[in-house]
Amino acid sequence: MRIPPMFLALAFAAAGLSSGLAPPQTQAARAVPTAESTHRRGDTALQQAAQFEHQVTGVTVSERGRIFVNFPRWTEDSPVSVAELMKDGSLRPYPNEQWNAWRNVRRDEVDPSDHWVCVQSVVADGRGSVWVVDPAAPAVDGMEAHGTGPQYAYDLVKQALRLETDRGQALREATMACRKGGTLSVLGVYGLIDKFPMGVIMNKGMTVRSAQQHGQAYMERLLAHAQKGELNPAYLATHRFSLEDGPRGYDMFKYKKDGCVRAVFAP
Repeated sequence: MRIPPMFLALAFAAAGLSSGLAPPQTQAARAVPTAESTHRRGDTALQQAAQFEHQVTGVTVSERGRIFVNFPRWTEDSPVSVAELMKDGSLRPYPNEQWNAWRNVRRDEVDPSDHWVCVQSVVADGRGSVWVVDPAAPAVDGMEAHGTGPQYAYDLVKQALRLETDRGQALREATMACRKGGTLSVLGVYGLIDKFPMGVIMNKGMTVRSAQQHGQAYMERLLAHAQKGELNPAYLATHRFSLEDGPRGYDMFKYKKDGCVRAVFAP
């Protein structure tokens, strides 16, 4: 069964956050144990709260201090998609185990309409709700935007002809729905799209922000931490290959065979 591309924005009501912790669930994942460390830069203190075995793309803190994280299933089949970070460092599936029961390898057995599939972001709005954005595109399979009508058919045709790489339905709708003087935050990874309402952005005086991580801005700082022994990225290099084994290495990385997290190639 192929997952129909969709864009989910689900909110849990205030009662879900303000009524205390959810019922106890079996811990599906756990933060990597790490010694607490604090780094200071001027008057600012940076304290490490947790370290994880899987890629994290969203961290948010509620108004009551509860920490939520999400793990996308782009390149690895994470055992939990949305979780609350507990005080003892454990991860509690949120809102429960059932919503986190999806696995890429079980895609033909699990209904994507009532499970987290490939969560990209979590945001606590400070008013009792946690918003979860799920493009439902595990292993980067399928597009984020889905729609109806002539414009959607137009996107499908252009995409089939390789005249555009992405369907811009969700981005167009977000642009049209944004208030005057508002901010349009683009979380998705877009390439070439057509019929983008730039005139609407101009007339509304909107601000457009993207969410790509600025690697070059943080590279010097991260390298300095690694040189001092405060960060150890070695655990990411799970598999090493010669250049001649490049095709096999890329195949293992893409399909996450043998628990491959990152493949390193050496001449």
